Amino acid sequence: MKKVKILFDPIQHKYTDDEGNVYTSVTTKIKEFEEEYDNEFWAMYRALDQMGYKLRPDTNKRMIWVQVDKQPGNWYGLKELYNGIFRTYKTPEVIKQEWIDGAKQSTDRGNEKHNALEDAINTWFVSTGKSYSTPSNIEQNFKFKILNEEELKNSPLSLFEPEIYTTLTNAIKAGFVLYAEQRVYSYEHKVSGTIDVLAVRGKEFYIIDWKTNKNELKFEAGYYKKAWDANRQAKLNTSEFIITDKRLKAPVNDLQNCKGVLYTLQLSMYAYLCELWGLECKGLILCHIRPMLNKYDEEILGLDGKCKFYPAQFYNISYLKSHVHKIINI
Repeated sequence: MKKVKILFDPIQHKYTDDEGNVYTSVTTKIKEFEEEYDNEFWAMYRALDQMGYKLRPDTNKRMIWVQVDKQPGNWYGLKELYNGIFRTYKTPEVIKQEWIDGAKQSTDRGNEKHNALEDAINTWFVSTGKSYSTPSNIEQNFKFKILNEEELKNSPLSLFEPEIYTTLTNAIKAGFVLYAEQRVYSYEHKVSGTIDVLAVRGKEFYIIDWKTNKNELKFEAGYYKKAWDANRQAKLNTSEFIITDKRLKAPVNDLQNCKGVLYTLQLSMYAYLCELWGLECKGLILCHIRPMLNKYDEEILGLDGKCKFYPAQFYNISYLKSHVHKIINI
C-alpha cells in the first residue's frame, strides 16, 4: 500500500491526495448500489394525494391511476400530469423543494451534533496543546489521540453524552488508544473515508461511528406509513412500518436497501480499508443519537436553545467483508 497525505474538502465532500489524485468517498461508493429515488414521480403523487384523489402508483411504468370524486379512474403518465390536467394545492416543484429543505435541516442538525461531539473530546487537546504521531501503519491525518482515561475526563463529554463517554472509557480501560476523525484510504482503489473514532490496540481495532437519523434504525427495507394531518397540509409518519424487501444492486443484491444495512456497509468498508494496512478488525459499533422532534419534525429545544436528543443507542454491526470486497474491486 502506498502512503500519501489525504486532504478533505468538507464543502464539496471531496477527498484528494498530495499528488492531486481524486478519491471516491466511502459513502459515494456505496450509494452507487442504491436504487435512485424517483423524485419527479413521488412529488407528483404527493401533490395529487394532498387533493384527496384516489390513486394507484405504477413505478415501473412511471404512471399513476387517478380517480376524481366518482368519475371513472384512468392511468396517466408523468408528462401529461406535469402539464397540469389536475388541480393541486402545491406543485411538484414546491414539494421537491420542501424535501430538499428538510434534508438540509437534517444534515445541518447531524453536522452540528458531530461537531459538538468532536469539540467535546478535543477540549483537552486544545487546552494542553498536546501533539502525537500515529503508528506507522495508520494514516497520519488525525485530530486527537487519547491514551488514558484521565485525558478523556478533561472533556465535557461525560455531561451531555454519558453513554458515549462510558463506551470510550471502556475501550481505553481495555488498552485501546482512541483516534478521532481518522481518515482511511486505499491508494490503489482511490477510495477514502473518515471514521468518527478508531480504537487501536497493537494491530487490533474497533470502529465507533455515530449517526443522527430522526427515525429508529431499521435493518430491513421498508417505510413508515404516512397519514395526512387534520388540515391535509402535512403528511406525518405513523407507527406502522411497511416492509418492502427492496434490495441493493448487484453484486450485493442479497442485502436489504435500508439505512441499517447501508451503515453496516459503510463501517465495513472503513474496516476493510484499515485491514489493507495490516490491522485486524475486532468489532464495529454504530452509535445512534436520535433527535427529539415533534410530529411536524420541529426540534424540541433544550435550555441552551439547541435540539435535544434521546440517549445514545448502540448496535454491534456485522463486518460484511466479502460484500465490500465485491464493491471495492468493481
